[in-house]
Amino acid sequence: AGLHNPGGSSSERRWRRQGIAGRVRFVDSGLGVRIQPQGGPLAGPGPVSVSEALVEGIRRRAAAGLRGESGLETMQSEEGGLLAALAVGDRRGIQPSTRAAFARLGMAHLLAISGLHLGLVAGLLFVVSKFLLVWTGDRGRDLRLAALMVAALGAGVYALLAGFGAPVRRALVFVWGGLAAVHLARPVSALHLFCAAWLVVVFIAPYALFELGTQLSFSATAALLAARSAWLSPSADSPGLRGRWLRSLRSLLHVSALALVATAPWLAARGLAPGAAGLALNLVAIPWMSFVLLPAALVSALAVWADGPTGEFVLFVGRQLAGFTLDLVAVLSNSMPPTGAVRAPASPLALVIAGGFAWVATRIPETRRVVLVSLASVVWLTTTPPAPMDPGPPRVVMLDVGQGDALLVQGRLGSVLIDGGRSIPGRLDLGQNVVVPALAHLGVDFLDAVIVSHADVDHRGGVPAILDSLEVGELWLPWGGLSKPAYGSSIEAARRNGVRVLEIGAGAAPRQLGDIRVVALWPRQWEVPRSPNAGSLVLRIDLGGSRILMTGDIGRDVETALLESGADLRAEILKVAHHGSAGSSSAPFLRAVRPRWLLLSAPCGRGGLPHPDALARLDATGAQLGWTGRDGAVALGLGPAGEFAVTSSRFWQGQARICPEMIVSSRSAWRATHGNP
Repeated sequence: AGLHNPGGSSSERRWRRQGIAGRVRFVDSGLGVRIQPQGGPLAGPGPVSVSEALVEGIRRRAAAGLRGESGLETMQSEEGGLLAALAVGDRRGIQPSTRAAFARLGMAHLLAISGLHLGLVAGLLFVVSKFLLVWTGDRGRDLRLAALMVAALGAGVYALLAGFGAPVRRALVFVWGGLAAVHLARPVSALHLFCAAWLVVVFIAPYALFELGTQLSFSATAALLAARSAWLSPSADSPGLRGRWLRSLRSLLHVSALALVATAPWLAARGLAPGAAGLALNLVAIPWMSFVLLPAALVSALAVWADGPTGEFVLFVGRQLAGFTLDLVAVLSNSMPPTGAVRAPASPLALVIAGGFAWVATRIPETRRVVLVSLASVVWLTTTPPAPMDPGPPRVVMLDVGQGDALLVQGRLGSVLIDGGRSIPGRLDLGQNVVVPALAHLGVDFLDAVIVSHADVDHRGGVPAILDSLEVGELWLPWGGLSKPAYGSSIEAARRNGVRVLEIGAGAAPRQLGDIRVVALWPRQWEVPRSPNAGSLVLRIDLGGSRILMTGDIGRDVETALLESGADLRAEILKVAHHGSAGSSSAPFLRAVRPRWLLLSAPCGRGGLPHPDALARLDATGAQLGWTGRDGAVALGLGPAGEFAVTSSRFWQGQARICPEMIVSSRSAWRATHGNP
């Protein structure tokens, strides 16, 4: 099972649509033995036919060459990654932050293979093949049919090389229909082509209809077809070159507005911003992509197969153009406020009304009015309040981030986030992909403080992405955090977004953030901790008549020091220290806290956490246990007189994980019974 959080997608449902029963992992990889089967290497997932293997091999070779993984250059570059995305649909070389920047600017569609790509390839092949056929054959014969067949075949091959996803299949049907119309010298019904494309997608992969890319592709196409006469009709602009340019800009603006109003409901249903900035930016971005960057990407893909200085020069030029594009996107994205990229999904009523905006836009011939309707739809979807999520504030929500911590304390007047999950540069960022969407789904668009408990990456890794995505008042670090390199990316993100950075710990004055009161109990300011875990922040938070004790990754030594200090540790809710490790949650410490609820952030059956001994001590307290590895995200509503309302993954995703209450290491059990394997 994947991570279960408010606003998160269900990987189980997505797998079931594709006929996948589940994913199996070793509890202990040390017990797995790789056996070489007779006749060759271990079989793995991949192409099932020679033709598929050939196409996939060509695609991978082209993408690797564009990214700089082959040839004279061995360093991967994001410029090459952008070329690979545009040429063959391989987006692995584009950083998540770059994709987010394109999305914030409303230009995410430019990274996907579309009808523009296939149309350009088919048109170039038609012109070149017709010229070659005329030059080498009988000039008196009509060779258009042969050229059209070459163009159709080339478009089909390119669609395969581009991954043959649902939007590519739709575009291929339209390209083939257009080529057929040229051959027949008669118009082909766009509605027929649209229905044919839909049937092709359904026949090949019905589950694709549930994917956002397919929904955006077909909805935008439907809007353009419904209003085709409006955005293609001549205008009263002045004749000549200036008039043609004005007509082209008007048509482009009309198309962008229609695409925006048609796709906005789908994006809002997923909690994503419609990207209204793209309405103006596309006036420049689409011509740049169409006439400069996309041709450069296609030529660069061909240059991958050419040896010598010519191929290297073509790749150099292509990467320079891609680098210029990435730099410009980064500048524009950074100039926008860090809000609105992700929000709570719109309510069903709001989506129905937005669909009405889209229908009205397809009925209006004037470009100016279509733009106003599309902007009104965006404003409507971004300002209507989301459906309330139970339990409402005041509440404590421990998010499911696997091995790591991310806990939201939300009052009626203030919100605080403690830790942001882990992050692996270039591969995984739970702050961006899990924490930010979950906060948006919970209706959090402003955090009074983001608190980093200590320097371990599974606590502070996702914090920079959170600071870049939400409005944040302050960033809190333990004593001495400003001078530690581990916090460098978080401090840089805070300064980039105008967030005040503070150091806190024992001896710091209590802070009042709305209706949330925070008292720091650890670490001591002038004491050098023995380890990063021993320097974790320990916070007592008062909200809604209840106390929450945050413990980071402290161990028994810090627990003993806190007991000896005489600090008031009593709390109704305890965040279990160090993910339930054997060296934390000592019995004396638990007796001093006397919790009614225990919140434990740890995966289920992996990494040896939580430890059976710690689970036994927690069970002895008689408190209720909310364990993310078993329950998914756990939300506790803080009611009057110490009442609690609880929801977990049964609320977020409809089911809980099958996870044993006590986990025993399979390797330890094997050794105890059989000795070393």
